[in-house]
Amino acid sequence: MGITSSLGHFAKTAACFATLLMSGAAAHADDTELLNATLITKLHLDRSESRAQMLGAYQVTFRNTGTEPLSRVTVLLNPGLKVMKVQGPGGRALRTASRTAMIAGKPGLSLDATTITLAEPVNAGSRYEIVVHYSGKLEDLSLMGLEEVREILNPDFTMLRAEGFAYPVFADADFASIEAAWHHAPFHQVAFVEVNGEQKVVGNLMVAEKTLNGSKINYELKSAQPVAPLTLAVGDYENLRSGNLLVAYRAGQRTEADAVLERVGSDIAALTNVYGEPRSGAELTVASVRDGYGSSFGPGLALVPDSRFGAELSLGHALTDMWMLNPAKVQGHWATGIDTLIRSHEADSAALPALKEKLFGDALALVKTNATVGKTPLTDFTAAGLRAESDAMSTLAYAMLHDMLGDEAFWSIIRDFRSEMGAGYTDFATVADYLTRTLPSKQAKKLVQNWFEKGRAGKDLSKAKTYAELLKLYR
Repeated sequence: MGITSSLGHFAKTAACFATLLMSGAAAHADDTELLNATLITKLHLDRSESRAQMLGAYQVTFRNTGTEPLSRVTVLLNPGLKVMKVQGPGGRALRTASRTAMIAGKPGLSLDATTITLAEPVNAGSRYEIVVHYSGKLEDLSLMGLEEVREILNPDFTMLRAEGFAYPVFADADFASIEAAWHHAPFHQVAFVEVNGEQKVVGNLMVAEKTLNGSKINYELKSAQPVAPLTLAVGDYENLRSGNLLVAYRAGQRTEADAVLERVGSDIAALTNVYGEPRSGAELTVASVRDGYGSSFGPGLALVPDSRFGAELSLGHALTDMWMLNPAKVQGHWATGIDTLIRSHEADSAALPALKEKLFGDALALVKTNATVGKTPLTDFTAAGLRAESDAMSTLAYAMLHDMLGDEAFWSIIRDFRSEMGAGYTDFATVADYLTRTLPSKQAKKLVQNWFEKGRAGKDLSKAKTYAELLKLYR
């Protein structure tokens, strides 16, 4: 078969991308951090399942976030796929041991599990690169208990996603570990996909380049922003675009696609009116998928079953994600609190009082456990090693400003701030300076000075037993 004979050439192609940024994960999700990933795959799509096949190379880098050296990782693949070889830094061949593994916690599900022995242990805090070469076909996992994972390599419609194990998923043969890998924090990814027909590729990576090679089409896809684990749909797609919104639809769905474009476009305009322009570089693809394949709403991509693809579509977080200023959810980020309030405001503004009371309780517990938290200005939390603590404290500060200014005035400040700062460098010091210059209320400015610049949050919290009492200190 032609695709098999091209394996040697394909391996060389994968090696050519060794300088690209990569990503990965270790067998234990708690001990690793995904960084970047590059998937290179050739698809031979065929209506005869026996003739369909794919080749893949998944190049990854992971960081050991545990406390002990890491000597092995495990990758899981669709049972129709097999690992051919694994290379470490410099193309060095790594030892592997593959088996068919029954997945604990998910009766009936079995996957190909390969344990990879690293050339040298990865010390805590260090990173490591590997390339996993694999081949085979996709088996329908709905027959093994994953009800909405039906993809096979069919020219009419197929998907490449972590849920179908179309590329290596770094996890143990345990369903809890697998679910943690599926829901990993966003990270940068690249994909090179070759198809043997007229199919188009859409997903949470945007098409950067499309080239023809005889009867085959090559797609280069990239993520402008960190995204969830790679998800791509392959089929007879056509696209409609309006600004940073792309609607991908299949044959016979143009009327529904027009309705989706109008509905989601209207929602984007409404959100822009409240929160300002979306994050620089943020894009959203809304794509139809066949009924029975499930729905997925996440950063950069909303997969919508055919039966729900139309004018009544509501996207929730997949839409508001375009306004998140900290899409990678980095601890200690100056915008974590703003992002939290946007999500809560859109999900259920009536629940904001309960959220604020919880924020107060969390902050109070932190300063009681560690007095340094209450004495450190927000501008110094990162330098003081208090990244995680800064998320709770800064979100509470933003919540107080929201109440002190009122809903309309608060979001007006945020709109202006986003516009003025643009895509430039911002930190807590920048935020404090901007708020001190622009806030209309002396009491609001005092809050910013005390919490962001002087480290007096602990004194304020010691005087209050409830969020309302804390807020009263500045009224």
